[in-house]
Amino acid sequence: MPEPIQPEAAYRLPVQQDGGACDLYFFRAWTGYAHPVRPRDPLTWREALAGAGHCQVTFCDPGDGPRIVVVRSVGYQRVPWRGPTPPQAEGGADRYLEAVREGELVRAGKALGAAAAAETAEFLFFRWGEDGRLDRSELVSTPTWIRYGYTYGDGGKLRRVLIANPERTSTLDY
Repeated sequence: MPEPIQPEAAYRLPVQQDGGACDLYFFRAWTGYAHPVRPRDPLTWREALAGAGHCQVTFCDPGDGPRIVVVRSVGYQRVPWRGPTPPQAEGGADRYLEAVREGELVRAGKALGAAAAAETAEFLFFRWGEDGRLDRSELVSTPTWIRYGYTYGDGGKLRRVLIANPERTSTLDY
C-alpha cells in the first residue's frame, strides 16, 4: 500500500509525466491571457479537495529549469459512499481508493496515494476526525473543465499549446 501523504502539509505531490519525475501543485485559480498561464493562490491538497474546484499545475524540469507542462481546471462532484469503509490509516491520514465501475455499480478498488487520486477522474475518499470516527466517506468525481498542455522547444521557448475542454480540442502553435 502507498505511504500516506499527510495532506495538510502537501502543497506539492510528486507525479510522473511522460516518464519523467514532475511535481503537481494546487492553486485556487490562474491569471493571464498569455500562455503559459500564471497560477495564483496556492492550496494544499487538503484545501483543494475541500473546495468546489481548483487548478492543478504540473511542473517538470528537463534540466534547464522548471516549466509548466499541464494546467487543469477541475471541479468536484461528491456522492456519499455507503459501501465498505477501509481501516483508518496510521496517523489519521486521509485514505483514497480506486473507484471501480461495473455498469452502474461502483466498488472499492486498490489503495491510491494522494497524487494518484488527484490525477484520476473518480475515486473514493475517506477522512477521520481526531476522535477516530469517520467524518467523510464519498465517491468523488473530478471532471476537467479545461486543460492546457504545453510543449517547449530548444531553450525552453513555448512551441505549442493544446487546449481541451469537454466540447472540443484546439492547438496554438508559436
